[in-house]
Amino acid sequence: MSSQRITAVSITPVAFADPPLLNSVGVHEPFALRAVVEVSTEAGLSGLGETYADERHLAALRAAADVIVGADAYRTEQIYRRVRALAAPETTIASGLIGDSSATDRVFSPFEVACLDIQGQDSLAAMVHLAAATPNLTYACDTHWPWKTEDVVAGEPFGFSGGAIRVPNAPGLGVELDRDALARLHEQYLRCGLRNRDDTGYMRRVVPGYERRQPRW
Repeated sequence: MSSQRITAVSITPVAFADPPLLNSVGVHEPFALRAVVEVSTEAGLSGLGETYADERHLAALRAAADVIVGADAYRTEQIYRRVRALAAPETTIASGLIGDSSATDRVFSPFEVACLDIQGQDSLAAMVHLAAATPNLTYACDTHWPWKTEDVVAGEPFGFSGGAIRVPNAPGLGVELDRDALARLHEQYLRCGLRNRDDTGYMRRVVPGYERRQPRW
């Protein structure tokens, strides 16, 4: 197993227009808040994760970012223990979600995804070295489908015109972050002034007597 020490973590809150879609706790609008998490390692690799961006959750993410620097991106259980040691309350984040779940899990999740992104890029490097050392053998990296750049339709993440990611045009896995688009989405976060969602409150504009209830499923 390789070692990839984490040297830096950046957390960028973004906002994008969110249509009034009905959900279990009310209605979404006017903006969705998300945070893009980028984990960098000593080898120059970086991985991406995404999560909520309400004030309480952002504070927990930033605290976790400080304590995971120096950890090994391959030892995600070690990163989990560091996050859990922050003693985050066992509660839902402030986005109006229903139901109780581990705050530690919710804070840890985007960092784990970023670490898995890093691991995927580093496995790939091992395959390249292995193929160079044994040129008479054929190796394959299972991506479930041999995608070509021209076959892939790049989506419009965050609903922002022009997209925030692009398909890599060099060897590698995953996606590349469009930093210009990310900067624009962050600027929109700063301008919109929204820091916490209130889906129940938004719903009461349509149905004044609306009450949030625990769904039964």
